[in-house]
Amino acid sequence: MAKLVRGRWDADLKAIRTVLESYEADHPGARAELYRRGNTLIRIRIVSPHFRGMSLTARDNELWTYLERLDEEVLQQVTILLLLTPQEQAASLMNLEFDAPVRSIA
Repeated sequence: MAKLVRGRWDADLKAIRTVLESYEADHPGARAELYRRGNTLIRIRIVSPHFRGMSLTARDNELWTYLERLDEEVLQQVTILLLLTPQEQAASLMNLEFDAPVRSIA
């Protein structure tokens, strides 16, 4: 089940959760997480063994077959789509930002 890692669920996050859970159901072992940063930014992370050996473009293209089910207004809020294998997770600086985001000065 797609997990909200910080904040509260809203209608747009719930819509994204629905498509991410569909992805997880189709790809056993995949873990999807998301959160909202600020009022208009949504970050998504999927860690999946299925990504092993796939290029970043192939991973992105595969996930967009799910995300394209969302309304354009929801999609415009997705600013980070982090697609990692479990082995890549520890070495990814963006993964660190996902786990412990730097406070915004704005």
